[in-house]
Amino acid sequence: PVVAAATATCLSMLAMHFTRSMHPPGGATAVTAVIGGATVHELGYYFVIVPVFFNSIILLSVAMAAATFREKNPFIEED
Repeated sequence: PVVAAATATCLSMLAMHFTRSMHPPGGATAVTAVIGGATVHELGYYFVIVPVFFNSIILLSVAMAAATFREKNPFIEED
């Protein structure tokens, strides 16, 4: 598991480097997928899809809520 965890972290950081989207929790997610045990392996791709979906919804909700307090709201078109 040590070599697999190191390889997963290295590959995820390499992908983030080339896409210019460095995000340290991405490496932690890769390690969790490797050392997570049978439960994580049974989830398969749902282990990646479900957290990404819910985190995206949360981030979008917070961004839209914060934008309502700005003078110029980017989510509202003004004529």
